Amino acid sequence: HFGRRSPHYGIKIACLFTVVMSVGVDEATVTQVAQRHEITRQQVYAWRHEMKKKGLWLPDGGALFLPFDIPAHCVPAITDMRKGIAGLAALTQDVLRQKPTGGAVFAFRGRRGDRLKLLYWDGQGFCLYYKVLERGRFPWPAMTEGAARLTSAQLAMLWEGIDWRRPDWGAPLARVG
Repeated sequence: HFGRRSPHYGIKIACLFTVVMSVGVDEATVTQVAQRHEITRQQVYAWRHEMKKKGLWLPDGGALFLPFDIPAHCVPAITDMRKGIAGLAALTQDVLRQKPTGGAVFAFRGRRGDRLKLLYWDGQGFCLYYKVLERGRFPWPAMTEGAARLTSAQLAMLWEGIDWRRPDWGAPLARVG
């Protein structure tokens, strides 16, 4: 079991997302997903329950978060967090020179670092996710020009406030033999 302070917590969350969110994709059942990942159905249900407790799963069974394997970009400038969808979409065009409707996720961080907005076009309209940390700051990659590109695992860790840039992997495993 990985606690929230564990350096492996973000990796665990990303894996849970992948497995749990694959239920229903191409009409896959829980049993089929469990067999595909060589786990039990009970594990899938337990992970779904864990995601619900963390607020990452909506009551109707739909995923709250974003699809996997989509590009994600951190906007380098400090963002006025009063901006809404139109203002953030304009920033993606002006600062990054990218289409906000291009299917990528754009991450914006406020001046204090405790606020994060994600802007995503799902094909029908914009989705705007907003999170304020009670303690601490969101990790932010160092950027020289343009936006930093994130993997889906890094995006999941960013949303959780986990710093993926400096993982504390602990002592190396002892060699056997």
